[in-house]
Amino acid sequence: MRLFFTHVILCIFILKAAPQINSCYSYAEENTQGVTITWDAYTLNSYDEILGCNIYKRFSWNDTLFQLNEELITSLDSNYFYFDTGNFIGTFPPCYVVEAVTGYDTCTINGCSAFLFINFEVIDPENVLLQALPWDTAFCIPGANVYLNETLLGFMGYDSIFECHIDVDFLGPGNYLRFEFLCEWGIYQDLKVTYEYLRNISQIVHVPIIRRNVELSQNYPNPFKEHTTISFYIHKKSPARLEIFDIKGVLIKMIEYGYLNPGQYYYKLNRNELSPGHYFYRIITNSEVVCKKMIKE
Repeated sequence: MRLFFTHVILCIFILKAAPQINSCYSYAEENTQGVTITWDAYTLNSYDEILGCNIYKRFSWNDTLFQLNEELITSLDSNYFYFDTGNFIGTFPPCYVVEAVTGYDTCTINGCSAFLFINFEVIDPENVLLQALPWDTAFCIPGANVYLNETLLGFMGYDSIFECHIDVDFLGPGNYLRFEFLCEWGIYQDLKVTYEYLRNISQIVHVPIIRRNVELSQNYPNPFKEHTTISFYIHKKSPARLEIFDIKGVLIKMIEYGYLNPGQYYYKLNRNELSPGHYFYRIITNSEVVCKKMIKE
């Protein structure tokens, strides 16, 4: 009998020591100074308190992981971010792995590779537009294999920027879409999008009392030959920056506005500022990144 109780107590301790941590998203996106990695981590059991996270990086597929942070990365809620200003190999997207730390143990919860940019635009509560551009567009085949969980749905090509309209209800709870961006020898990098993440952002954006801080309009005219105007609206005082990239992800122009008061703002592009081709532009505030594309004829 005594042996039996000892066995039961040991089993309970082992079960409790295994952290039950989950994550709905992890994304890495380039900016002008480095790469910003964002992810979430939350507990499935009340006793698995997350003390913080560690983040690891490798430059390419053959490299070993090394830890970036010296102290635990902490958060007041379940959302975390880390800004990597380290070294990068131009052709290969840096890869990141996130590890959650509890009072009992550590566990790997997510991983991602860096893209030039990733943007989610909520069209309506059931329709989200994903926009993405691989780390090195010159290195990639302009297309991606699309998987529902691990079932191949098909191949999607693109011209200047990858776009996919996602039906959130069709995707369904517990499922995810995975996009494999390809190069000549195989998979270059992939992107995983979960139902839970899409449902969360679509609900937040469409709560009536909450709205996006910045609204970016389509440039007009588009396509254009002589000139075009980019306009955006700021709802609350915020620092803002406008960036224009070519199809290869090269930064062509950056306008630092500093802190802007609420209101409508305009930027006029003249024909001599851009060569004919496809471009994308984005407005960046301290809480959002909104991106659109344009064509110079």
